[in-house]
Amino acid sequence: MENEELNEVVDEEPAGNQEEPSGNETGEETDPVDPAVAEMIAMVKALSDETDDSVVSAFLTFVGKALYRYGDPYHTMTEDAFLALYPDVVVDAAAYKLNKRGWDYEKRHVENGITREFETGDLPASILNRITPICGVVK
Repeated sequence: MENEELNEVVDEEPAGNQEEPSGNETGEETDPVDPAVAEMIAMVKALSDETDDSVVSAFLTFVGKALYRYGDPYHTMTEDAFLALYPDVVVDAAAYKLNKRGWDYEKRHVENGITREFETGDLPASILNRITPICGVVK
């Protein structure tokens, strides 16, 4: 009789020790994507052959930081506020970088009458010229 009571006690777990399923196990998204970012991801995917959202998001982050450093070197605005002024430039720059993967920064390439030549630097002047840099006065 004592063994049966002992088995019942061992089989029971205290109510407070039960684990709740995390958001990933229940199928819920734990980190919702901003609708503006989701729209930018969709546009970049349409302009490039990339299908992976995480890769596109990484490129958007990368070019967003580069454009912010170029356009607001004194950090007078937040990065998000600055990039909200130029969503089309961010999308074009991300698509440009995605489409150049594999032959980054190629300066000259001639093969069978086809010549390829890229600008030096991170982003081409044709993209950067679409941004009006914010300047400040040194006091």
